[in-house]
Amino acid sequence: MTDFNFEEFTKLLKDTSWLIKNNNLRRDVYHQFNNVFTYLSREDWPEDKLKERHEYSKDAVFQNIAEGYFRLGFVEKAFFEYSKLIYDLWYEKAIEYQVRKKKRIHKGMQLHQSAQLYHEALNRPDKAWDYYLAALIEDIIDGRQVVESQAYRALLRLGLAEKNLFVIRDEVQIQIKKIGKMNPLDIVDSLKESFLIPSYQEVESIDNVKLSRAKRIWPQL
Repeated sequence: MTDFNFEEFTKLLKDTSWLIKNNNLRRDVYHQFNNVFTYLSREDWPEDKLKERHEYSKDAVFQNIAEGYFRLGFVEKAFFEYSKLIYDLWYEKAIEYQVRKKKRIHKGMQLHQSAQLYHEALNRPDKAWDYYLAALIEDIIDGRQVVESQAYRALLRLGLAEKNLFVIRDEVQIQIKKIGKMNPLDIVDSLKESFLIPSYQEVESIDNVKLSRAKRIWPQL
């Protein structure tokens, strides 16, 4: 793998079972990351390359790489970090496309998968919090009901009160008028700055206080 060929690399990454068994080849895949990232960074990608797919497609250039790295992350954790970086780049390229074409495209997969990686693989629940919120907002913008969003269930598990989720639903339309609907991460920042939703640290602090009180009360029962 001396001369980098993106299409051949994508085919190789698709066969995760073979890479898991072959340490040398997996090491080559690991060292090709800079080439992959450079290739994906350098172009103004058309919409068909940026859309999420529910089945394998050679046009899903970002999704194929991100998912391939994700699968390898169960063997070597560093690939989880690579997967997150590709999901983030895919999101950035989608934002660039929106600005360029004045047209919104759905970015829920990038946001939700980045959140999942932060939460379950990289031990960064604070970052997962913001990305799950952005994924929920993305679904709301596209007309999905709050309770139908995967991010809704993830945020409940992280400790966000259900009433806050419906505050977000009601506030999204207001925020869209202020800052637009292209970048839900910007809407998350605006909601937090307006104290309309708590940060993860605030929720965690409240949970710790409740736990401390319960420990004091329990012996008296």
